[in-house]
Amino acid sequence: AVEYEPGFARAYAGLADSYALATQGWGLAPKEVFPKAREAATRALELDSTLEEAHASLGFVRMLFDWDWDGAEAAFKRAIDLNPNYAPAHHWLALCFAARARHEEAIEEVEQALALDPQSTYINVNVGYLLYVSRQYDRAAEHFKRAVEANPKSAVLHTFLGGVYTQQGMLEEAIAHLELAKELSHGGTLMPDIYLGYTYGRAGRRNDAERLLGELQELSARRFVNPDYFAIIHLGLGENDQAIQWLYRAYEERTDWPIFIPVDPLTDSIRSDPRFKELLGMVGLSELIR
Repeated sequence: AVEYEPGFARAYAGLADSYALATQGWGLAPKEVFPKAREAATRALELDSTLEEAHASLGFVRMLFDWDWDGAEAAFKRAIDLNPNYAPAHHWLALCFAARARHEEAIEEVEQALALDPQSTYINVNVGYLLYVSRQYDRAAEHFKRAVEANPKSAVLHTFLGGVYTQQGMLEEAIAHLELAKELSHGGTLMPDIYLGYTYGRAGRRNDAERLLGELQELSARRFVNPDYFAIIHLGLGENDQAIQWLYRAYEERTDWPIFIPVDPLTDSIRSDPRFKELLGMVGLSELIR
């Protein structure tokens, strides 16, 4: 679109979002992609400073790559001021709140986003995810079950339903959904693999978890694999030192999951580790250190 019309601001905002979202399990390295996302969002704002999409796109970069929490929140709120009905701004503001453990505000915003765009799989996933990180597992499970019924072939929805079941101790049910999610994904996104590896570890199926670690290692020779994915499986295996080493590498690569490690139940076993607290400070979330 921008090749046909170089002055089309909205297309630049869409390009920024596409770059940013492509880092979430799809094999693109954040350090390579986010500068392009920032450039596109900035160009959109240069063309139209009142474009809500562009402010939200820039906020997304500030949140996921810069770890500039106040700057991201300001950008999302500016987008909402310009257009209160723009669902992605509410959605991403909710993620910004959740990462800072502001759970009530997060759930309020993400539910508003869902009301504006009820068919969005992406928003449906994060409604459940934000309930999950606030430890409202029953509500999260009910939400994901409804979402799966509406979209039974969504690998991501099955993945997160399985993740909730894991935290509820329903490991057989979790594995069933996660194995189905892996089958449905056809290797496109790695999210099913990492949650499955974690759950295999929790269930005592060490060989299966280590097999998935090996698959990720082989894949990493051909494409970028988020270091935090290895960390998650090691956490499931109870290998906390290895997990923390991978989290430091995730920080260096500026992947997105480190911004949720303060609140995600997957990290409960390492919360008291001084290195974990150091990681919180490194991503700008020292306010959450206890």
